[in-house]
Amino acid sequence: MPAIAITDHGNMFGAFEFVAEAYKHKNDDGSLKVKPIVGCEVYVVENRHIRTFTKEKKDHRYHQVLLAKNKIGYQNLIKLTSLGYIEGLYSKYPRIDKELIEKYHEGLIATTCCIGAHVPQCILHDGEEKAEKEFKWWLDIFGEDYYIELQRHNIKEQEPINQTLLKFAKNIMYM
Repeated sequence: MPAIAITDHGNMFGAFEFVAEAYKHKNDDGSLKVKPIVGCEVYVVENRHIRTFTKEKKDHRYHQVLLAKNKIGYQNLIKLTSLGYIEGLYSKYPRIDKELIEKYHEGLIATTCCIGAHVPQCILHDGEEKAEKEFKWWLDIFGEDYYIELQRHNIKEQEPINQTLLKFAKNIMYM
């Protein structure tokens, strides 16, 4: 593989060791054998400042993969993960919201992520129309740096997610 990424959940604790290890393995010309990509699977909530929940009003967190594509992206990823702990920590979860993503998205790559992300959850529970609206929000923010992530794990719920994401991919030029 020419590159590999690390995406710890909610933090970047493994990034330094990961990058340091990659730099120990070089080709004869001094180039890296494998490019390390630093990322994080953040927890996105509606409002990171809310910290009181009940059985009826739960803390709905959605997974979101963010990858640094350059120095600015790395710095923004650090800001996002730090603010997740400083402003959004609830229980053991460092949470961020769309307000922070809008502010610190430069230099980052995002994906539709796993079954626990907002777009896939909308597909499963809220219908295609709401899912497309959510998909478009991410596409508008990240543009060409927003990727559809297909996961094929033989999970029954994953198939309608994959089919809908493929449909969105085909219609992307019309959105």
